[in-house]
Amino acid sequence: ESFYGGSSFAFMFLGCIAASTSDTVATEVGLLSKKTPRLITNPKIEVKPGTSGGVTAVGFAGSFFSAIVIGILAIALGVGNKGIILLPAVVTSGVLGSAFDSFLGATLQRKAYCRICLKQTEQLKHCGERTFRISGIPFLENNVVNFLSTVSGAVISYTFYLLFM
Repeated sequence: ESFYGGSSFAFMFLGCIAASTSDTVATEVGLLSKKTPRLITNPKIEVKPGTSGGVTAVGFAGSFFSAIVIGILAIALGVGNKGIILLPAVVTSGVLGSAFDSFLGATLQRKAYCRICLKQTEQLKHCGERTFRISGIPFLENNVVNFLSTVSGAVISYTFYLLFM
């Protein structure tokens, strides 16, 4: 079976979808948490809800369960045609891809300051003006972080495929 088709491609595709979905669900469910988010790189530090790199137990649970749903649906629909190993590959890809997104958000993602409203933001422009970068890699904005975490899901799932198929 070639790299460009069949089960290997299905594993990578599902890893991407699981990482992306898990990250989105973790963010949205995490915002509902009654507990203050903690920085993924240092759980002793509390951050405001919605802060890149902030995580909650509820968010991780949402990440985990959304990846399970994707894996179960894939198996039920016969995607990947590899049964038992597909579910752990998809769940691992989802949870680790989402965590990788949070890690990048906490460490390398561009953070900026708006000189108009005096608030921290991730935007290049805020209040109609260009923002002032205070940390992170200049080009590593949220869309790039999302792309990298999605690719990490594909890599993790494909690694499962290589190791267990």
